[in-house]
Amino acid sequence: MYPLPPTSVTVTGRTTNTVSISWEHDSTKSYCEKWKVEYTEKDKTQMKTIPIDSVDVKSVTIPSLAPGRTYTIKVFAITSDGVVSKTAKELDVTTKPLAVTALEAVAKDDSKVDVSWSPNTASTQDNYQLRYRDDTKQTAWSEVVSLTDKKQTVTGLFPGDQYTFEVKAVSHSQTSAVKTKTAVLYPLPPTKVTAKTMTETDRVTVSWEYDTSQSYCEKWRVNYTVKGFAHKTHKYTSLANELEIVIDKLQAGQHYTISVYGVTIGGVVSKTSVDTDVTVS
Repeated sequence: MYPLPPTSVTVTGRTTNTVSISWEHDSTKSYCEKWKVEYTEKDKTQMKTIPIDSVDVKSVTIPSLAPGRTYTIKVFAITSDGVVSKTAKELDVTTKPLAVTALEAVAKDDSKVDVSWSPNTASTQDNYQLRYRDDTKQTAWSEVVSLTDKKQTVTGLFPGDQYTFEVKAVSHSQTSAVKTKTAVLYPLPPTKVTAKTMTETDRVTVSWEYDTSQSYCEKWRVNYTVKGFAHKTHKYTSLANELEIVIDKLQAGQHYTISVYGVTIGGVVSKTSVDTDVTVS
């Protein structure tokens, strides 16, 4: 008599190169003494075999598999006389793919980041998952975006904030380990910059406004130069709410161009400035 195969086979674990399975057997309906596990990459015919010489051992870890590949696994029952069940209990299992490589996240302006990556050439993957969050505001993660391309431009981000981007490779619903990259958006410059001369003939007070609902800044950079000249001198404020600065040691009678930039996390400076001209008394 041929023995019956196991009643069920379950995946108990998987990595990028192994699959662990276990199975159940109803000893009241069929007798067997040992097991045979066969496996092959799906749609291929050359099977590999793992013999299991005890009926009490009903689990195995299959080694040396390829990342992101789907395998067909079959479990047969065997009697003490070596009679193998005519059928097997089988299932298809996909190993986890390897993580992507060369992940980059580059801010293009004050609201867009270009995210790109490369697949691991030692792995198989069908698509990718991308999500992101605003680290500065500690927001929840975005919805996961499923992509077949290896790049994505993320738009609608908040100027001056830092974002973390996560990318996973996917093979038949199995996801790889996550890769992360951060990017800081360019902040916006301030608004309504004014410059006023002071009683002292070598000083000018520069002030500006800042809308926190439109951009995040940690401090400000003020450039000033004699109008028409290329050389610029920089001064920095130390706080975002420091919206005024005194520039001294200027030349009386000279015309100056003053430019104010926003500065955010990591010293990232706004791409544009707000400018004003002033003549020192």
